[in-house]
Amino acid sequence: MATLQAQFGRIRRQANSKLTNQKQVFALDHDATAAHRFRRHLGSPIEETLREQDGQLTPPSYFATLLTLLEQQQGLNDGLHEPVLYLLAIVLPHTPTMILRSKFTTMLGILSSSIDLSQADAPVIRSVIKVLEVLLTALDANGWGQIIAQKAMQSILILATDPRPKVRKVAQEAATEILSRPPPVITQHPAAEAVATHCLDWLSDTKQHNPQALIHVLQLTKAVVPYWPINMLEKLCEPLLQLPKANNTYVTTS
Repeated sequence: MATLQAQFGRIRRQANSKLTNQKQVFALDHDATAAHRFRRHLGSPIEETLREQDGQLTPPSYFATLLTLLEQQQGLNDGLHEPVLYLLAIVLPHTPTMILRSKFTTMLGILSSSIDLSQADAPVIRSVIKVLEVLLTALDANGWGQIIAQKAMQSILILATDPRPKVRKVAQEAATEILSRPPPVITQHPAAEAVATHCLDWLSDTKQHNPQALIHVLQLTKAVVPYWPINMLEKLCEPLLQLPKANNTYVTTS
């Protein structure tokens, strides 16, 4: 994994990018006009704020500032959710696990009240998925007992069959990564049964779903099979053996 400063260096080189979200991220620290707009709504740009507070430019300090900015964005519609989430997705993997665990409930509360995933643009959704992936991966076994954690995982699974290819890809990768990293001392991830049940619910009732959606579910199933609960493997075989009856070559080959 590249260092945080190396990743920020790449972002700064995106000043001339044609992608709006990347240009906005750069503007948080560098563009005078955008920085003025950012100050008017939320305060100083990130690094300037940290320096004014004599803070160190470390992952925890970036995380704390971005979390505050995201919280201040609730109820606003100035287009800054996207760059803040984009930066959070970069900063979180470098943030200590204990900090992520301590702020887990706060982060998910802010995300759920600020972002409507059913209405959000694809870049925002991809950043949210990456943020959820890091937060969920950091949880210990007790953390996975929280309803809010289970709902967050369910959101990722739903997005893993999203019709938008890039959203679907990021969500499927997130689900696989989370399952591949169970909490310490646990061999099977606490979310493994929920993921298996989600896939089986789709595969067991093919008549209720269009072929394209089934292909997406099969892609997800193929990705998570290495982490499938052993006691549920037989349940997976049954619907898979029925798929040829769908008379759809793409579904069968998937």
